[in-house]
Amino acid sequence: MGALQGAGRSAGPDTEDAITERECLAGRIAQQLGQQGYFLTYLDPHRGQSLIDLRWAAQLAGRTIGSATTTYASAVGRTRPGKITVVVAPTATSTFGSARQSGISDLLEVLGLASRQPA
Repeated sequence: MGALQGAGRSAGPDTEDAITERECLAGRIAQQLGQQGYFLTYLDPHRGQSLIDLRWAAQLAGRTIGSATTTYASAVGRTRPGKITVVVAPTATSTFGSARQSGISDLLEVLGLASRQPA
């Protein structure tokens, strides 16, 4: 799953195209949060704007679903060579239930992100 298709182009982070991309990403994140309880993607560590855009979109997605979100990021290459693994999950357990929150905890454990601080 790619976070931003145009990440790394020369356009600034606040151009109309970039804002539209972040809004589309927020929609995909909200959809995945609703369907499986988390959003998982892999980012190029050399494109710092991608992580910034993803975190912005995660916050917007959280507002859409009515729950704050937390973004977890791995060290480079932890689960995929040359990539950062990023998981977005709802912060409030009451929104999605304890069983789903337990599943997210298991996913973070498998990906080696359980002991890491949120990004």
